Amino acid sequence: MKVNEVEEQIITIYLFIYFYCFLLPHPCPDCPKAFSYPSKLAAHRLTHSGARPHPCPHCPKAFGHRSKLAAHLWTHAPARPYPCPDCPKSFCYPSKLAAHRHTHHATEARPYPCPHCPKAFSFPSKLAAHRLCHDPPTAPGSQATARHRCSSCDQAFGQRRLLLLHQRSHHQAESQGERE
Repeated sequence: MKVNEVEEQIITIYLFIYFYCFLLPHPCPDCPKAFSYPSKLAAHRLTHSGARPHPCPHCPKAFGHRSKLAAHLWTHAPARPYPCPDCPKSFCYPSKLAAHRHTHHATEARPYPCPHCPKAFSFPSKLAAHRLCHDPPTAPGSQATARHRCSSCDQAFGQRRLLLLHQRSHHQAESQGERE
């Protein structure tokens, strides 16, 4: 080992000891984390116990940290001052609006379209998961796809509700034409 490498290792060890012993003198007995104040350690220990001492007064949810409850209370607030310019939804936080717009309205951020419906996705893995709704994989000899197959066009669905939505949207005009 070179002298510089030894010096670097010694400095690293001293920094580690200084950081954990002097800056973070309150270690958690349940995990390797350490904290600068006893109150921070007490709040952290709730994550190990599963205790949720801060209940929401409006619904059955409860939280381990007061700050999480405060953030949750906005979901019950009647005022949602951040409306989406693309649809009727509105949000309590600008970050929630931004996430909504990215997820639901950013078509340029979705280069992976579904070949079976108008949906598009940001990642190929999300498209692959979605495609299971249209044509789930089956084991040899399995009749899973036949359970939710459209009798009009033979398209298969992984869920019955998706088949019903498909029939309503794609074959409603056909059934109305037959009635007339």
